[in-house]
Amino acid sequence: MLGLLVAFGALTLRLVGVVFGPPEGPRTPVHASYVPMFAHLLLVLLAGIWLPDPLVRWFQTIAAQLG
Repeated sequence: MLGLLVAFGALTLRLVGVVFGPPEGPRTPVHASYVPMFAHLLLVLLAGIWLPDPLVRWFQTIAAQLG
């Protein structure tokens, strides 16, 4: 438990510096790619419309085990 608290404290200190620290790096606008976002949205839409049969059986097995 002590190790988890120390790790959490170290992570918190690092994140505080990232979030509230001074900005670093170039100040030019970033040209992001929309391809990963649309690919993920397409996969989510596809999973909502159709799932392969082995995946459906696996989900049903897990749901039956969970009760």
